[in-house]
Amino acid sequence: MERLDARRRYQRNASRVERLAEIYAKSVRAPGDCWLWTGPTDKDGYGLYGHQQRVHRVVQALTRGKSKGWVLHRCGTRNCVNPAHLYEGTPKQNSADMINHGRSLRGSRHPRAKLSAAQVLKIRDRMKAGEPARRLAEEYGVARAYIYQLIAARRAWPWL
Repeated sequence: MERLDARRRYQRNASRVERLAEIYAKSVRAPGDCWLWTGPTDKDGYGLYGHQQRVHRVVQALTRGKSKGWVLHRCGTRNCVNPAHLYEGTPKQNSADMINHGRSLRGSRHPRAKLSAAQVLKIRDRMKAGEPARRLAEEYGVARAYIYQLIAARRAWPWL
C-alpha cells in the first residue's frame, strides 16, 4: 500500500513538472525578468491554459500549492508566468496593485470622464479664489453638485 502511494505521488509530481514544462515552452523571456505567455489569452489579457484556466493561477498552484485567494502579479504584467512575480493576495491588494500599475479606470481614463486632472486642479484653484460654482459648472459642462464634490468633500478625484 505504501509503495502504491509513493508511485502516485511520483506520478503526480511528474505530471506537475510536465505541465510546468508545457507552460514554459509557451512563454518567452522578456525584459524585466517577465516570462510572457504566448498561448491563448482571455478578453482581459490573462493567459489561458487547459480548460479556460488562467495560466498564472495554474503556475501558482503547481509551484506553491493551490491558492485560497487571489493570485497577483508583482510586475503588473497580466500574461507573466514567472513564479517569482506571482503572490497570493486579497481583493483589496488586487485593487491597490491595479492602481499602482496604472490599469484602473479612474480619473480621465474612465470612459465617461468629463474632466482631466489639469481641469480639476484649475477648478479647485478658481473656487478657492472665490469664483462661483455655477459659472464653473456651466463652463466645464458638469453639474454644480459635482463642482462641490471636487472641493468640499473631495469625493471626486480624491487622489489629486
